[in-house]
This record gives sequence, structure tokens and C-alpha cells, in this order.
Amino acid sequence: MAVVLVIDDDQEIAEMLRLLLTASGFETYVALEGQEGLRKAAETPPDVVLLDIMMPDLSGWQVFEQLRRQFSVPIIFVSAYDNRANLERARRMGATDFIRKPFRPEELMACIHMALERRRLDPIH
Repeated sequence: MAVVLVIDDDQEIAEMLRLLLTASGFETYVALEGQEGLRKAAETPPDVVLLDIMMPDLSGWQVFEQLRRQFSVPIIFVSAYDNRANLERARRMGATDFIRKPFRPEELMACIHMALERRRLDPIH
């Protein structure tokens, strides 16, 4: 069972993601702040991370950089802030994908499954 870590300060979205992912067979952990997400990643290394950009303690960009230093894991930004600058920044940083809120569950699930398959085929990245 793959482990998905959701890091999003919107409690409703985080809970909806937890329910969706758990019902889809994923072991799911939720963090409502960046620091909490980093702690949870250290405790239970994830197979995929879903990461918001705008959070109160650390931005998603900061969390991304810290996760990248510790793990080789697919990181998918999930954010309403999908302007061109953010999309380009995510691409340059090496994000696996960028899903715009609000999203369709099937779109998100397809993105997660593709990220896991790429990781299985190329475990270094």
C-alpha cells in the first residue's frame, strides 16, 4: 500500500483528500502546516506528497526544498494559485505535477498513479 502525505492548511480540503485517498487504498497522512508535514515525512517516509503552496508557517516552496533534500519522492503541488509564474517555478524546481484547485478527483488520482508508476520504473527520481 502506497503512502501519501497531504500537506495543506485548508482543513476541509485536507480531510476530503484523506477520505478520497484512504477509500482508494492509500495509507494517508495529513499535515495542516509545513513543519508538521516535514515531521510526518520523517516519521513515515511517503511514496507521494500532495503539497499546497500558501500555508501559514512555511510556504509550499520551502517545504518542497526541504523534502527534496531528504527524499527522492514525487511531489505534486495542489493549489488554487496556478498562475504562469507558479506553474513555471514548480516545473523549474522539479515538481512531479501541478493540479489546480478545485480539481476533479479522477484527475488527481490519475496524477498520483502516474507518479507512482514513474517512481516504480525509475526509483532514483
